Amino acid sequence: MPLADQMCWAKDPIPGPLMNMSKQNAKEAVNCFKLLQRAMKDKGTLKGTIPQGFQPLVEIAINHPEMRDELYVQLCKQLTKNPTA
Repeated sequence: MPLADQMCWAKDPIPGPLMNMSKQNAKEAVNCFKLLQRAMKDKGTLKGTIPQGFQPLVEIAINHPEMRDELYVQLCKQLTKNPTA
């Protein structure tokens, strides 16, 4: 799949991280993407407001610096060509 297609909004969860990382962080990256989809209300429901939905992702970025770039790329992906954004 071309990179341009990989970096566009996705309805389904990603099967793995968008960047190269350790196996443990790869699992965390997939879980973060699911949280991002819920926070953006792309997938499932989330209690609270949209800013409250992003709080867990902000905490992950603060507490796990190695996840910051991955979270940034995931956010860019979900904002690119998002039909509801």
